[in-house]
Amino acid sequence: MTANVWGRLLLGAGLLSACGENAGGGGGTEIADGALPAADGGPGDGAPADTGVPEGPCGNTPESLRGCVQTERYATELQGLATTPREVDTAQWQAAQDRCASELERLGFRVERHDYGTGINVIGVLPGVEKPDEHVIVAAHYDSVIGCGGADDNASGVAGALEAARVLSTQRYARTLVVACWDEEEQGLIGSTAYARRAKARETKIVANYTLEMIGYASDEPHSQRLPAGLDLVFPTQARQIADNEFRGDFITVVGDDINPAAPAAMEAHGTAVGLPVVRLELVEGFRGAPEFGDLRRSDHAPFWDLGYPGIMVTDTSEFRNPNYHCAWAPDAVDDIDIAFASKVVQAVVGSAAEQLEVRPGAPAPTSDAGVPSDAGTPPAPVPACDAVTGACDGGRKCALVLDDEGIRCVDAAGDVAAGQSCTRTGAPGIDDCGPGLFCALFGLPLSTPQQRQCLPVCRTTAECGEGAFCAALTDAAGVCVPRCDPFGDACAAGTRCALYQETGNTYDYSCAFAGAVSEGGDCSRDACAPGLECDRIAHTLTPTCRAYCDAAHPCPDGKTCVRRTDYGRPTVGLCATPGE
Repeated sequence: MTANVWGRLLLGAGLLSACGENAGGGGGTEIADGALPAADGGPGDGAPADTGVPEGPCGNTPESLRGCVQTERYATELQGLATTPREVDTAQWQAAQDRCASELERLGFRVERHDYGTGINVIGVLPGVEKPDEHVIVAAHYDSVIGCGGADDNASGVAGALEAARVLSTQRYARTLVVACWDEEEQGLIGSTAYARRAKARETKIVANYTLEMIGYASDEPHSQRLPAGLDLVFPTQARQIADNEFRGDFITVVGDDINPAAPAAMEAHGTAVGLPVVRLELVEGFRGAPEFGDLRRSDHAPFWDLGYPGIMVTDTSEFRNPNYHCAWAPDAVDDIDIAFASKVVQAVVGSAAEQLEVRPGAPAPTSDAGVPSDAGTPPAPVPACDAVTGACDGGRKCALVLDDEGIRCVDAAGDVAAGQSCTRTGAPGIDDCGPGLFCALFGLPLSTPQQRQCLPVCRTTAECGEGAFCAALTDAAGVCVPRCDPFGDACAAGTRCALYQETGNTYDYSCAFAGAVSEGGDCSRDACAPGLECDRIAHTLTPTCRAYCDAAHPCPDGKTCVRRTDYGRPTVGLCATPGE
């Protein structure tokens, strides 16, 4: 799961900091060539009704297919994927990609290695027999963050997607089944974005889309589950459901939408049927892209939402339950995965997906290539209407990095304020009186009334900024050049502090930001930390907490440990915390 984009919190207060799992099924008998025994126990309360058609090894109903998920197979798949970090372009990354491709091929899918330029998605397609142009996607990302084995994030999801593929491949469906292993999720949802854009360019119909994002960590200990600030205001029923269960982390969260509410509702129903607690959150139109809900977008369903497609994130809530998210406190290891819990999650996904696919038992395999990606090549990704770095538009208008649903576009509000000079916004962020190629930003300035801002150069990469500066991300594609600071040394201006920002390319660095008055150990969910402190949104605590920076030359005081975070920019920098918080 991608990390919180803290630098973007300057653009709007975040209401939510982040999204706030024993399976039924058969024994582990191995049968060659994908022919599997029916699951022990069958579909719920009894055997499926006699429909007069062949059932196949897993039956011909969503319930019987659900019951065919095998815990042992899931565990074996997980173990094979999560042995070492799957960083892009490493041997283990390649092995995970090859495993996705070979398993989908073995199961009868038509497999494409979708090379979109910087990475490779593995796409398996099982064409539908009646509505092959309507697709149902089950997917997970196979990359991991640097230096982290990523058993939960996200070998747990990939193992789930492959086990779902095994079970679902035993039947034919009206609609086309697509099982995907996305690449470069940890770099900013790059692989899924490339696929979603291609699907949109080809006018592909996607009727349901399941993203398995960290599905293996569970705890029945009271207060093992944290809630992001504001969850009770937006989803009061769900917050009460968790509170009434003494904040136990024993449920799966299903984040869905109103484009296709039937799919997440079916997830909840199938979860309940197998004894899996489900907390379902639904984002309606207008909320799915809002910055206040940014952490409900932290996986590969979000690029599909942005293009008007349905998307479901199935998650154990990452750092709000798992203290080893991105290997923050300890390795994200297989030993910490609740295999039985994760298998139940896969059962719920299989049941819901089978409903969306519409089972057609006994139907012959399609003979056409309907629903299969074309070999004609990948259409180019959509490009902005103008170049915000050069700032040029026809008719004297300005190309602006407008931070709304329309993104980079030409606007009439062109100005002539130079870089580094005070500026004024005249509309949405990006519509201001700065000259071409500049953005009116708060970076490096204290909070004030009225709020002061300055014109900063728009950039796509840090290479476009001068020495001592980096490109702080404002969107997935662009940001502004800001000076670096040293969290241990450089003095920022009065009213500001040296703080962490996301850089374009999903790396991190430090620049001066407005400071607040929250002291060390204080709650920074609603206000900023004082100078010298960072708001820690990764630690396994009940609330985001202000903590002091530390490294080998700047040790923590007695009783605290310098905890390295993979998202804190420089590998040697950590935060002072008490282990177990």
